[in-house]
Amino acid sequence: SDYATFKAKEFGDFRIADPMAVSRKCKNLVDEHYRRGEIGISNDDPEALYRPDAEVWTTGSYSLIDSYASCDTAVTYDSALDLKTITALHYVVDGKEYEMDAPTMETLGFVFVYETVKNFKIEVPAIDQANYAVLQDGVFFPKSYYSNKLDAIGHTPIIRVKVMHGNDIIQVAYLKIFIADSSTSHSISPYNSFELIPRRDAKDAGENIFRYSDGGDCLMTTFRDMNDIIYGGKGMTKYMFHAMFDSLTIAPQENPIGTVSDVLMDSASSAHLISWTLDADDLKAYAGKEVSVVARYFNSSNPSLYVDIILTATVANSL
Repeated sequence: SDYATFKAKEFGDFRIADPMAVSRKCKNLVDEHYRRGEIGISNDDPEALYRPDAEVWTTGSYSLIDSYASCDTAVTYDSALDLKTITALHYVVDGKEYEMDAPTMETLGFVFVYETVKNFKIEVPAIDQANYAVLQDGVFFPKSYYSNKLDAIGHTPIIRVKVMHGNDIIQVAYLKIFIADSSTSHSISPYNSFELIPRRDAKDAGENIFRYSDGGDCLMTTFRDMNDIIYGGKGMTKYMFHAMFDSLTIAPQENPIGTVSDVLMDSASSAHLISWTLDADDLKAYAGKEVSVVARYFNSSNPSLYVDIILTATVANSL
């Protein structure tokens, strides 16, 4: 805006940043600027001096450790974060950087506005990270996309921060928030048997029917059921679950039907599904009948640690 241009001559170049005291105490940095809007959210930030990880985030794969390291702040899944406590407006005068205090911002008519960035997706199929965030009066609350309250752990919503003067935008920046586990331990449910309804194409509303094909047919569990029934039922995050139960097989049973496999949909998000496949002979033999199989997730180092998952579906008539 014209007003921003005018004030920039007096205050120097504006930057939205960590409060200097927070940056020094929590990050051991004299100052940290957030990623500026004019740079874009998928490019390198040339101000490496202010960004210990110069690369601005992308939607590519990264481990939880890398994700945490590249985020600007963290909040536990069961708490909230007042964004006003981690945003400040910095400016430069005679080559020295200063932090604008709240009274000065009010006098100048500058206001922080916070928005959740939508369509930032890291999973396959992609789930919008905005689904894991609630913003209310500048306070960030993590939330679960599924009913398992632990599901938000590991997700990284992005907040757009704007300094406004009336309807004019003075500066825009982005900050990435890592949703972390709390320091309290979770009790793991003793239940070791669950039932899932596999669906076509892993869609929540997909049909629960095997259909004849010379090459066989496959149904898959859904992300919602894996989160709500399996991880939620065990009181674990998906990361905890698949670290403990790292292998999948057919459980001991009479006349098992078909084959099962664990499908890692995306390594970055640890998004797993179970596929259940019937070959052409099975599809002919069980045409018009309901079939089931028990898949078993187990610990490869200690097979006595396991979780059984009963899968049930109907086989369509082969003709």
